[in-house]
Amino acid sequence: MKIIMTEEIKNTENTENKENKAVYESTAVKPHHRVERLISYDKRTDPLFKVRNILNIIFMLLAIGGLIIYVSTELTTLAYILLLIAVVLKIIEVGIRLK
Repeated sequence: MKIIMTEEIKNTENTENKENKAVYESTAVKPHHRVERLISYDKRTDPLFKVRNILNIIFMLLAIGGLIIYVSTELTTLAYILLLIAVVLKIIEVGIRLK
């Protein structure tokens, strides 16, 4: 009786291994991580690269300055003005990037 049970267990193990092996033998396609970008960000090919970088630096300075003024002082209107100017500069930079 024990021999039959061990053979049944072996048979079930073999079928499970075959099922698992069938799953692992399926073909998969590697993802394409190195797909060429639609928009060029290369500074050699983009003539407005420096302008975009300057606009980004000004945006970051205005955004940080606006937040510091908003949090540390009661001049909220000045902070709003600085933050709005920063957002407008960012929109201009994105427009230049997308051409």
